[in-house]
Amino acid sequence: MNKIVSSSVLFLLVTFSQFSLSLEEGLSSEVEAIYLGTDTGSYPYVTLKDSGSMPGCHAERGGYLHGTDINRAYSSVLAALRAGSKVRAYYQLNSGNEGWGKCFIKAFSLY
Repeated sequence: MNKIVSSSVLFLLVTFSQFSLSLEEGLSSEVEAIYLGTDTGSYPYVTLKDSGSMPGCHAERGGYLHGTDINRAYSSVLAALRAGSKVRAYYQLNSGNEGWGKCFIKAFSLY
């Protein structure tokens, strides 16, 4: 039993460390705006207030929400925007893309 629990804990730690190591971590900032596309399959674009809050991204502060649970991420970011709360973005840089497509936001921390 202890061997199974130890193996499960080790798997979760390795999985989490791979997830966290593959993403860039931004600085905390308030959400400035959320832009929504009307095309099927388009992703919400999030802009943070502070320049430099997402280094390497468009204007150093914005990117597309991207992943499998967009609705949950979008509702959390919308709540932070309405409350004036700070967020921290965890994002993936897309080399070769320019403009708004430079970064995909994969997760947020809400403060």
